Amino acid sequence: MSNGFSHSSGSMTSAYSSSRLDHDRGSSMTMKRQVAGVRRMGAHPTLPYYLTGSQDGSVRLWEWSQQHCIGVARQPGSFPKVAKVAFSTQGNKFGVGDSEGSVCLWQVGIGRSMTKPFLRLQCHNKSLSDFVFMGSSSVLATAGHSLENRNVCIWDTLLPHRSALVQAFSCHHDGSAAVVYAPQHQALISAGKKGDICIFDVRQRQLRHSFQAHDVAIRSMTLQPSESIFATASVDGDIK
Repeated sequence: MSNGFSHSSGSMTSAYSSSRLDHDRGSSMTMKRQVAGVRRMGAHPTLPYYLTGSQDGSVRLWEWSQQHCIGVARQPGSFPKVAKVAFSTQGNKFGVGDSEGSVCLWQVGIGRSMTKPFLRLQCHNKSLSDFVFMGSSSVLATAGHSLENRNVCIWDTLLPHRSALVQAFSCHHDGSAAVVYAPQHQALISAGKKGDICIFDVRQRQLRHSFQAHDVAIRSMTLQPSESIFATASVDGDIK
């Protein structure tokens, strides 16, 4: 990466990626960048950078004040469509999940190349919908669909590749659509494509609670910072 350096992202129907720059004198400017096919976005936790992932598989790094992207992690037309992009909480890594079930990780820093990830995990053998860093930049949870019904998985990227999968939960008959991590409660919350919610105890590595939240598939989910509530949105537009 030449200049290198979440919130769970959702579908982007607009062909524009916009940023708002506030200046010392109180004036503001809105910048619009035409980026066709953007499906996912992810912001750096502390620095003015963000990622975009597109329908054509491309992933770009942007700086808020720059008109053009400052780095390309994936070129268009060579990779599956992007399902999720996210920086780690520390901001030293970012990940890209794709529709074919894999997650790739890049190091972030001045002088680092964006052309090749340092790690690739095949997380789900049918599709991947979401992933989240679990506090540490080396541990992440993935949500997707696998033939053996292991649809929510925890991975430790510091372990050898063959043993990186440290826990797989069998849940959600048609796969998991979204996952969030609640560090204060040491819990993973997963939303299913049949409208069900599963809450897993990370320490005990077992299902803590499950319930039916929607009658149709859940599309996205977000957790309040205090972890007192979380919200889900279904494909029919219902928010709970």
